[in-house]
Amino acid sequence: MADDPLLVYLHGFASSPGSHKARRFIGALTGYRVRLSVPDLNEGDFKGMTLSRALALVERLTAKEAPSSVLLMGSSLGGYTAALFAARSDKIAAMVTMAPAFDFARRWEERLGPEEVARWEREGSLPMHHYGLGREDQIGFGLLEDARAHDPFPNVTVPALVIHGQNDEVVGSAGSQRFAEGKDNVTLELIDSDHMLSNNGDWIVERSLSFFSPWLKRRDD
Repeated sequence: MADDPLLVYLHGFASSPGSHKARRFIGALTGYRVRLSVPDLNEGDFKGMTLSRALALVERLTAKEAPSSVLLMGSSLGGYTAALFAARSDKIAAMVTMAPAFDFARRWEERLGPEEVARWEREGSLPMHHYGLGREDQIGFGLLEDARAHDPFPNVTVPALVIHGQNDEVVGSAGSQRFAEGKDNVTLELIDSDHMLSNNGDWIVERSLSFFSPWLKRRDD
């Protein structure tokens, strides 16, 4: 129904709307009165993916929504994108992120090293396994170039739940701890898990829906 809240779920980097986490939440939300949107952040052009392009997509999806009405979720890079959008838009009521990839540009440059970054810039693209497609693809240098222009730790003021694995080997939990530090509106849950968070899937769904409960109603209510 049109008066049901819009919930937007943003998948992770080199993933897709068919990811395990996305499908788990899609299944759990069938019992709720909510309009669910799980956009494809690849937009048919993984090589051209940037944070700015993803933010523009979320902007289009939420353009007709009332202020403080949209529920936003994101995993990994989708979690960082969610935080960036929540910090700049008046549409968001609350946000849940899982293993959000804060400080994205710096971490990538540090992980790759200056020589590899220079080669990426020179060649224009970098080989990357795309988990959503199940094959190798190319990511354009525009991803890093664009990410450098975005706030590594967005100033989100709406209620936010951040769930991060203490054993995350891809995106360390330090970024989430820094994001949450000193913010009364942010609840940080550090759990015994890795980047995939797969061993805590049921708990994460339950915790997220509980956090969103002020805005969600069951279909049988």
